[in-house]
Amino acid sequence: MFRWITNSRLRTALAILFFCFLFALSIALIFSESVFGSSLGVALSPPGLTPIVGLLTAVASLVGTISTVLLAWRADPRTAKESDLKLIQLQQQIVELQLKLKSGDGG
Repeated sequence: MFRWITNSRLRTALAILFFCFLFALSIALIFSESVFGSSLGVALSPPGLTPIVGLLTAVASLVGTISTVLLAWRADPRTAKESDLKLIQLQQQIVELQLKLKSGDGG
């Protein structure tokens, strides 16, 4: 049913999901500090730190996602080629076994 989901595609999808979560968290931190920071009356962090941390988190998750996607993209054709070679090898083994069976029956 889910044959189209290979390991590399699953890793890619998880990386993108992780990036989206961290990016949303970063944006939420940036906006919550700018909107609610002064109305709470208590400084949650030094002024200006939250937008920097949020931006760094977004950049780090973006870099991680891009690297994961690139690695998975490179690995996908290699995996497909290995699968094709394995299939050819198994087909050759089937032919060899069929020949052995035929030669064994005639003797």
